[in-house]
Amino acid sequence: VSHSYYTLSYSEDHEQAEWVYYSLNSNQLNSAVERKDNFRPDFKVKTSSAQLYDYKGSGYDRGHLAPAADMKYNSKSMSESFYLSNVSPQSANFNRGIWKKIEEQIRVWSYMYGELIIITGPILKCEDFGKIGTNRVTIPKWYYKVVIDPDNYKRNLAILIENTASSNSVKSYVITTDQLEEFSGINFFYRLPDLIEESFESSKNLNLWYWKN
Repeated sequence: VSHSYYTLSYSEDHEQAEWVYYSLNSNQLNSAVERKDNFRPDFKVKTSSAQLYDYKGSGYDRGHLAPAADMKYNSKSMSESFYLSNVSPQSANFNRGIWKKIEEQIRVWSYMYGELIIITGPILKCEDFGKIGTNRVTIPKWYYKVVIDPDNYKRNLAILIENTASSNSVKSYVITTDQLEEFSGINFFYRLPDLIEESFESSKNLNLWYWKN
């Protein structure tokens, strides 16, 4: 499913995206674009996406995968970020805490290094915390983010984190892309030549990034 500024793969079995892909260039974000919480079903999902009533009274936040703050290019990009296909059930302390810190850290990197490619989503192929709503939306136990600098493939990292509150540093959740691919079952950079892919996916490359927290 492709929208103006992000693309996703929708899982009907779990009523959410298994991955969301987008590029972030923070220098092009427009601070004048205001967040408007216009959560709504995604009309592009042919099998029908999750609905607002699935989340109502569930005790879980409608957690963005591609964050609204990364979509401040214009009013259309902001609006499209609130499709429920770009949302997943997250505990409040997770969504408003460590997940938000990770999103802020990635925006800092984008301001420093320029355009970044980001892939993010829930882990849907392992244990979960149950279901919510009439449509049985899966509550993921784990979430991930993959970040890569298209001008320097060695500047890449993967983050795997549990859907719960945390006071740990963002850096403490970094794993290699190889490890995340094995855990998630997703090959993130399969279109790259094998030699290039293998040259960077086995290292955390922590020293190539500035760490705010």
